[in-house]
Formats: sequence, structure tokens, C-alpha cells
Amino acid sequence: MKQRLIYQDDKSNKFWEVEVKGKEMIVRYGKIGTEGQVTAKKFASTSGAETAAEKATAEKIKKGYRAEEDQKTIEVIDDFDAIFSEPVVSTEKKNYKKIYKTKKEMHIQVL
Repeated sequence: MKQRLIYQDDKSNKFWEVEVKGKEMIVRYGKIGTEGQVTAKKFASTSGAETAAEKATAEKIKKGYRAEEDQKTIEVIDDFDAIFSEPVVSTEKKNYKKIYKTKKEMHIQVL
């Protein structure tokens, strides 16, 4: 079992992964784009490790993390005029870093 979740908001851009290998639950977490940190915990049984991983995953989802598939970037767009006829936040394009068009919504990163 392997699960990767991500959390993105105005101030955060991080990931959290959990993987069960036999009786061991391995968690890797950190800022997206980095290797992150790794922790491992051994359990008495494989089912114990799987149960702990499922519980940890449910806790992260409750805190706002989402499955990576739900957040994948489809396209990065730099031609703002092609998308918006009127400015979204500012008339100055230099205030925008990138607009990310995802499966569910559009994200605008402001410098």
C-alpha cells in the first residue's frame, strides 16, 4: 500500500506519503520539490501497519490534504491575455507568477 497526499494553500505547498512494506510503515513528508524527511515505524503484524497507515491517511485528509491525482497540474499558462479579458487581481502582469489550470479549479500564485 502506498498513498501520496498534498496540501496547498496560500502559504503551504507540501506533500505527505505513507507506504507499508511488510510490518513497517514508512512516512515521507516535506515541501513539494524536495526529498522531504522519512520516518519509519515497525508493527507486530502487516495488518497492524496497514491499519496505522489508513488511520494516518484519514487524519491527513481531515486536515485538508488531498490525493495527488485530484491536484495534478494539467497545464501551466503564461499567456494571461489569452485567458482573461479583464484582470483578475491586478492590471500589472508582473504580480502574477503562474496560473495553474487543474482538473477541478484554477490556482493563481501571486508573487
